[in-house]
Amino acid sequence: MIYVQDNYIIQQGKMVAFNELGKKLMKFAPGTGIKLIGAWWTTVGNLNEETYLFASENTGQWEKGVATLLQNEKFVALFNKWLEMMVSFNRKMMVATSVSPLK
Repeated sequence: MIYVQDNYIIQQGKMVAFNELGKKLMKFAPGTGIKLIGAWWTTVGNLNEETYLFASENTGQWEKGVATLLQNEKFVALFNKWLEMMVSFNRKMMVATSVSPLK
């Protein structure tokens, strides 16, 4: 299992719209092998930051799932609107350590 952590810095005043659009985008995920584990807003520090944590069986499944999503015109149109609300984006691909309950 791999985990993908996406950190988004969002334009001031766009947090609610970003989150609502994120909900719509996640409706496309079933059947892709990409599962949303959780999403968080920062409450201390950079207050216009949102973090998503995804899981997928392996990097090959992740890449296949992303490719499937990018073939869907409705997904791509919404995703492009989502991107316009971002100031910056950072992605980490991770595997669980022996300490993690997610292993």
